[in-house]
Amino acid sequence: SNWWCSVFNADLALSVTMTAISTIVAMVMLPLNLMIYSKLAFNQADKDFVHMIDFGPLFTSLVVVFAAISLGVVATDKIDSHNFNLQANRFGNFA
Repeated sequence: SNWWCSVFNADLALSVTMTAISTIVAMVMLPLNLMIYSKLAFNQADKDFVHMIDFGPLFTSLVVVFAAISLGVVATDKIDSHNFNLQANRFGNFA
């Protein structure tokens, strides 16, 4: 969705912010939903399915999102050039 916002010149900052927020919320909601639905579906209260989740990829995605947002904010603040903004947008579309 971020790529489409960039291509069609929509509100890219809003799209990136919503992506970051949904990533953070997913880190809390995934274990909670897994706990609720696994107990309802499997009816096994003695097993703890939340401990079976590999949290590494969740934290990795969170770090990547925050690093990209931080890099974009710092670059926009430090480099005040329309040409840089165009080149960064083209690079982002390519990536």
